[in-house]
Amino acid sequence: MVDSLEHQIKMRDNYIANIQNILKGEETLPHYRTSDSAKALRPINNNSQKFDSVLENQIVEEERYNVNSNNPPVESRIEINKLHFYCPLKGALTNEFNAAGNHYGIDIVSNLNEPILSILDGTVVFAGWTLEAGYVIEIQHRNDLVSFYKHNSQLLKEIGDRVKAGEAIAIIGNTGEYTTGPHLHFEIWHSGKPLNPSDYIVF
Repeated sequence: MVDSLEHQIKMRDNYIANIQNILKGEETLPHYRTSDSAKALRPINNNSQKFDSVLENQIVEEERYNVNSNNPPVESRIEINKLHFYCPLKGALTNEFNAAGNHYGIDIVSNLNEPILSILDGTVVFAGWTLEAGYVIEIQHRNDLVSFYKHNSQLLKEIGDRVKAGEAIAIIGNTGEYTTGPHLHFEIWHSGKPLNPSDYIVF
């Protein structure tokens, strides 16, 4: 700040002196310049360092769990009813979707040891145990869709795994406090709101 004030004062004095010289008909003084008092910056070295590969591997590992890492920056939106959903499990529906009654999915009964299939391509964002629903697997899909598969006896995928539509992700089971027998409790959510799976999939 002091340097700047000093510079401004010298410029003002130089300007006044030139005005006086012009009025006297004398030669004007050259324009006053001052050097920058800031320190010179060191040149940036863009050459690769030996630790770059370690950092790169760390970033790649972290991005493995980022469900949006391979998505394009601007993704075209499509209508949900135009998507082809795989049926997660063929069987008999024993409990229908009822949002008013806090039943945000459907219950499907099928044969023992039947595989549960992913309805769309996606990334596993949860695969683990919950007290109420037993072994649960949750898959994030494009177009803000998320699918839930609950009460499984065994999970075949882990968090971060990429899955294809129709790929086996779990085995039907009877786990969790809220189960009434071997079945799949299946939910679809879109943009944070539950959808009735029966509106999009034939079971």
